[in-house]
Amino acid sequence: MSALKSAHDLPKGGQMLASLPGSAALGRAKMILFVVGVACTLLFAVLAMVLPGATDAATDHGHAEDHASAAAIAAETGGAEQADHAAQDDHAEDKDSPPTNWSGAMAYSWLFAVVFFLTLCVGGLFWTLLHNASNSGWGVLVRRLMENLASVMPLMFVLALPLIVLPGARDALWEWLPLQAGIEEHAKAAVTDDVVKEAMAESAQSVEAAKTDLAKVEKEVESKLPEASPNLAYYLEQKVEVARELVAEAEQDAKKFSSESAVRDQLVDDHKKHADVLLYGKKGFLNYGFWLFRFVFYAVALCGIVRLLRNWSIQQDLTGEAKYTLLA
Repeated sequence: MSALKSAHDLPKGGQMLASLPGSAALGRAKMILFVVGVACTLLFAVLAMVLPGATDAATDHGHAEDHASAAAIAAETGGAEQADHAAQDDHAEDKDSPPTNWSGAMAYSWLFAVVFFLTLCVGGLFWTLLHNASNSGWGVLVRRLMENLASVMPLMFVLALPLIVLPGARDALWEWLPLQAGIEEHAKAAVTDDVVKEAMAESAQSVEAAKTDLAKVEKEVESKLPEASPNLAYYLEQKVEVARELVAEAEQDAKKFSSESAVRDQLVDDHKKHADVLLYGKKGFLNYGFWLFRFVFYAVALCGIVRLLRNWSIQQDLTGEAKYTLLA
């Protein structure tokens, strides 16, 4: 018992490292290098996804100069007809060749790298949660390794920010985002003030037309009802009810078009629905606001779980108490 007690009283590994001379300065230097490395990586990603537009333009300009020089050589050697054929062949070659989109290619590569390492972090978190849930003894051997692996998860979400923030990368990866934005812009441009006023006038005219039809039907029923048979009388009564329902529906639709803003919103919504039925049906899930919310929610939830489990482990290392394991 005395041997166990003396072993328990030995300083922990973290305390031994902290007592070494120069350990604090070394820790600060490592943290600075880490921050600089992450910042340089993010800067490289941003530049690689933003600047390629100028590179593509320069490449296209170089191709144009090559085609012009080739056409000039053909004109000198074979005349104007051969030069025209050369120009047509160059145009066909440019048309058939795939466009260069380095921004999209970089975005796909960046997403693949982030997701690859994120899966490793999620795997470490999974095994940590499994060990804590099952209270297994064998997991103690690899528990700290899995916790350290899961602790890199916040960095993965930070590295994913360029994919979320940069429009070029974001639109290249999630094609529904530019499609939705284009439909929204086109719908707002199509619904002009004249279109809104015309829709309001048509709504008012439909109410008047429904009331006019109702008056005609009531007049017809009043003239035929006294001499009508039971079956015909029932038919005439139903005809009046249908006409009244049409008036009520027209008035209800007119209430929706009571203001220009309501009419505009309704027309824009109808335009988006007809432009892409599938995308419109998924708008509750596929929208930019909810998309950002999901990213933030997953980041906060996963990183919070990792942080909580890691803090419990550190407290257990410092105090040697088993209650932190029991909490998990």
